[in-house]
Order: sequence, then structure tokens, then C-alpha cells
Amino acid sequence: MNRGTHEGEVGTGVYHYDGLAHTIDEEAFIPSKTSYEVLKAEMGKMLYLNEKNEFYLMMDDSLYRINLGSMSVKKVVEGLSTGSYCASESNRYFAWVDSANQYSSNTIKVMDLKSGKTFEVKKGDDQYLRPLGFIGEDFIYGQANAADVVSDAAGNTTFPMNGLIILDTSDQSELKTYTPSGGYVEKISVDGYTVTIDLIAQNNGVYAEIGQDTIMNREADSKQKIALDTSQSDTKLTVSAISIAGGKKPDKLKQLTAQMTINSHDTAVDLKFDDNTVHFYVYAKGDVIFASDNISDAIKQANDSMGVVIDSNQQYVWMRARKNAVNAFANIACNETDKDADSVVKSVSAMLTYNDVTVSVSELIGAGSSAVDVLKNNLPDKEILDLQGVSSEDIIFYISQGNPVFAMTGNTSAVLVTGYSSNGALYIYNPDNGATTSMSYEDADRMFYNGGLHFITYMTK
Repeated sequence: MNRGTHEGEVGTGVYHYDGLAHTIDEEAFIPSKTSYEVLKAEMGKMLYLNEKNEFYLMMDDSLYRINLGSMSVKKVVEGLSTGSYCASESNRYFAWVDSANQYSSNTIKVMDLKSGKTFEVKKGDDQYLRPLGFIGEDFIYGQANAADVVSDAAGNTTFPMNGLIILDTSDQSELKTYTPSGGYVEKISVDGYTVTIDLIAQNNGVYAEIGQDTIMNREADSKQKIALDTSQSDTKLTVSAISIAGGKKPDKLKQLTAQMTINSHDTAVDLKFDDNTVHFYVYAKGDVIFASDNISDAIKQANDSMGVVIDSNQQYVWMRARKNAVNAFANIACNETDKDADSVVKSVSAMLTYNDVTVSVSELIGAGSSAVDVLKNNLPDKEILDLQGVSSEDIIFYISQGNPVFAMTGNTSAVLVTGYSSNGALYIYNPDNGATTSMSYEDADRMFYNGGLHFITYMTK
């Protein structure tokens, strides 16, 4: 805050504007220990105030409700992670599944924050559900056959949806059902009243992208009376304007200056945040432009914006690699106990051996641990990064830091990337024969594509 009673503090203020008296009254102030830029990126995820003077906000992977009358705080939902929840554009509706069962839940909960009421969307045990988004206030979710949801040898889960359902949140009736003509639905994106659907199909045991489809709600789009439009100009750059359908341009605008009232009561609300939660922030051109608990999403955003990724501890976890070349790491080999295992086990074993850790990875993965679990439990001084959907050029930053990168090449096969040259080649360690060979970025991307573009690496904490 740069003025007022909270000058010099960082936090979120909730204010009420009285249109008759032209006054502003502070109803709550939520202090924060993070920087202003990080707080702004985090707070943009979910904010809603209903007519009962209940304020909802999402922070630290939890949805909170603050009663502005009694100043009481309740944690409505906790443990949320990317892909397990979504909110409508107005933030009135919030849908989620239990994060612990993100890929195996047959129930979605949808909450109307205006009334505080919750209803459930439920299917049989042979169908798993996933909240995907909203088009207007109508809820979109996907369903997948339980037998189709698979995890590869490294623990990466694919959720191929056989259909989408658009639900009217006012009466829970189904407005539309979408079934792809071929393949499965991987994910969707919503822009206004247009839904873009990414499709995948199985190829040699691995799911791969096959194209896109769209759903459009032209009727809803035509009913939109007020919209926020943007335009570009050489002098003003990006210009935002409110468009009113059928409205007349006013002769002149009336500008009012509101007065801030001084409260005699304490408006501070102290939310107890979990400092152990790891988030990733994208810095570009001096600003935090994106915040997520998903490192892959952060890397993609940073790459598109020519930015960097920083974690909750203010450490760099991704940037464009600055070194022209990194020689292939020496002393890369799995330990003796894992020499007869498959390439996934041997690749993880080689990463541990490279860090002077000798354990039987075969036994750990055979007991049900994933590759990520094994690395987390045996490299406590490292921050393990599970990357999905990035390219070979995105992973060379970690190699430049002296860290090998595990890469899936099929449903049950993997290699390690241990270096790169200045002429567009990666050095690939094959755990099956112990040899390190060079491969072009293009050929490597094709090989990694067969493994679902799934990588695992680490950074020193």
C-alpha cells in the first residue's frame, strides 16, 4: 500500500463503495508476507463477495470464506492443485475434486458462492470425472472410463476423456454432451463462449495429440450486452474500453472523487498460510505475470514471455540456458543392484548414483513408488521437478546447472539427457547399453514425444 493506514504494508484490502455518499469504507485487510507482485498474481485466481457479506478468496491452494460482519474465517476447501478445480468467469461457481483422487474420482463438487450451497455431480464407479472449466456460468466437466486412465512407468497419469458434459448450474440439467468422433479429449480452453478441445489418440501404447475441435455458444454470445474490448495504437499502446450493445456515446463523462472513511474497529484478518507449499512465479519485464503450482505451465509461460521462473524461496528454477555447450556428464551409470532392470529403473538409479546415493530402485518401484517418489525420498537436498509437455530446448537449462534430465521415450522406457553441443545436438545416455550418443533436437523431440514429453530433473534447494 502506498498510502493510507496501511502505507508500507503488503496485503489485500476489501472495500465497500457507497454510491449515494461517495465514500469508501474498508471492510477487511488481509496482510501478506509476500511481495506485491507475487500477491497480485496469486490473488487473481479467485475473489468473490456475495450479498451476505461473505468474501471468498483462494490462497495457498485453499479456498477461504471470510464473514465480513463477524470477521470469522473458515477454510472451505484445502489441498487444491492445478487440474483439480476451476471457477466460473464471475467466480460465483467453484468446482473441485479431492486432489488426492484427482485422476480417480467419480464425484465433482460444485459450490455456488452466492448462496453457499453445494451440489454434486456423480457417476458410477467405472467412470472418473474431472472439472475442466465454465462457459459463462455453465459448468464443463469431462468423463473417462476408469480402465482408460493409465500411468506410465515414471508415474505420469494420462486422463483420456471419452466425452464432455456442459451443465446448467442453476438446475443441474445437462445442456450439451460432446463425444469426439475419434480419439479422446485431453484438455480444453475457454475463450468467451468458444470452447477449444485438444484431442489425443493412442499410438503404440502412448497417447499423442491428433488435433483440435471447437464448441461455440453463439446464442449466449449474441446476448452479451456489455463487454471489455481492447485495441492497439502507436501512442497509447493497449487501450481497454467498455462496449455497451446498442448504447449511445455520452456527450461527456462525469467524474466523481470518493472519500475514504476512517474505521474505529480493527479490520485486519490474519490467514495462517502454509509456508511449505511450493509455487512457481514467472517474471517477465520486471513483473510477475503468472503464478502456479505447476512447474510445466510456468516454464511454458516464461518461454512465451521471454521470462524466468522463480519458486517460493525466490530461487531461479528455469531460464533460457546461457551456456553454448555442456559436455556429456562423466560417471553416469546405474548401480549393480539395478543393472538387470528396465530402462526406467536404470535411469533413476543412474541419477541417484550420480549424486552418490546407492539404493535398490528396483525394489522401491516394485513396492509401488514412482520415479518422482524415489528421487524425492533419496535426494532430500534437491527440489525434484516433474515436467510435462515441455520441449528438449526447455530442459537444457537444468543440464547447464550440472543436473541430468530423465526423459521418457515410451510407456516403459527412458533415457537420461546429460549434455548438449553448440551445433544443435543433445547427448543421450542409454541405460540399456551404457552408451552416450548425440542426437539432434528434432530427433530427440520425436523420441520424447513417444514418451508423452515427460521429464524429471532437480535443482539444489
